[in-house]
Amino acid sequence: AFFGTDASGAALTDPNGDVVPILLLDDGRPGDLNQNCAIDGGENIVTLPMESEASFGVSAATSRAFGDIGTGSLASGSTFSNGAGGAASWVMFHPKGTPLAFTSSCGIGGIGSGGGGIYLTNGKRDLGVVLTPLGTTRVYQWAPDVAAWQD
Repeated sequence: AFFGTDASGAALTDPNGDVVPILLLDDGRPGDLNQNCAIDGGENIVTLPMESEASFGVSAATSRAFGDIGTGSLASGSTFSNGAGGAASWVMFHPKGTPLAFTSSCGIGGIGSGGGGIYLTNGKRDLGVVLTPLGTTRVYQWAPDVAAWQD
């Protein structure tokens, strides 16, 4: 799953060349001959739109949502890590469903290395979607009156 950019930092595009915010692809099982952590022609690709007023990042939240172990910034909208510990806007899923971090050169982290969060805002409300190291997903909303995430 890629959010905003691919592993090389390029904008995500659909098969027509239009920029898209979210792209899912089947790159193959980790370690397979054709698996390369890149978006290649011939791979099964699904793109998802973003609501018209939504964008990656936060407008009021000041902390990460509960369970977010990522290292990226809230402002970027992704706290996922690349396999080397740097910020990333992508995550890979092991065939058993656990998230894996990976680098732009396709160095793959161990089971559960891909935990992190995706943060979205419409300027009035912030949402945090947290993927735990073992694959559980929770959605939180920032409550400005108590300055905390609530589910």
